[in-house]
Amino acid sequence: MGVREDDRQRKAYGKAWEAGLRPAMKGKGWRKYWSSISRRDGLWFICAECVLLWPTRRLQFLLQAKPMTLDPLLWEIIGAQGNDTQPLSFRKWGTFTCEPPIFAEKIVECGAPEQMAVDFVQFATSERSSILHELPLKPFSTILETMAAKDSVGMLSTTRVLSLLDEEKYDDAISFLTGNFAKGVSINVARPDAQGRMRSTSFFDLAHDYALSQKGRALALDEAAAPYLI
Repeated sequence: MGVREDDRQRKAYGKAWEAGLRPAMKGKGWRKYWSSISRRDGLWFICAECVLLWPTRRLQFLLQAKPMTLDPLLWEIIGAQGNDTQPLSFRKWGTFTCEPPIFAEKIVECGAPEQMAVDFVQFATSERSSILHELPLKPFSTILETMAAKDSVGMLSTTRVLSLLDEEKYDDAISFLTGNFAKGVSINVARPDAQGRMRSTSFFDLAHDYALSQKGRALALDEAAAPYLI
């Protein structure tokens, strides 16, 4: 088979799979964007993605999740105004968002694309139910810490810092940020320096300043409240 014919078959299969996705997810509470479906479940953003591994004629199903509070905290720290008005799928595919960790994965052989779409939605729905029982049992930062060994390039570093800040664990966030960690895909924004010149500043530097500021504020509040606790 020639390269062009193989590429034509790949595109046709992907198109047929996507066509089957909408009826497969109808009435199940999911929203579609590209080859993924997502939803909000209370405090959690849940996303399932299907990756076509065409050379081996396989499909990879992935289920990811993160607290709904993390991306707004990221936008506050870097000053990304207006992101909170974007569609829910923006939290997976948009600029300036944190990577949700993978909680479930399944690789299957390519079959009839319409049936594969049904299987994908069933996978997403079943795994969603499982993780919604498990996620509230531990702080999200603890869950991410257990995944660190498998995250050698640091794709979850931004998410981990945000989870520590979200849980008001400022000392832990500062300790992590001042240590030797892999940064994955770095988020950088332009900020003026002391001379007013625009400089590229990383999220991690801004997060360190945020943690110090919030820690100082918390200490000041504790000191102000101390006389009333006697």
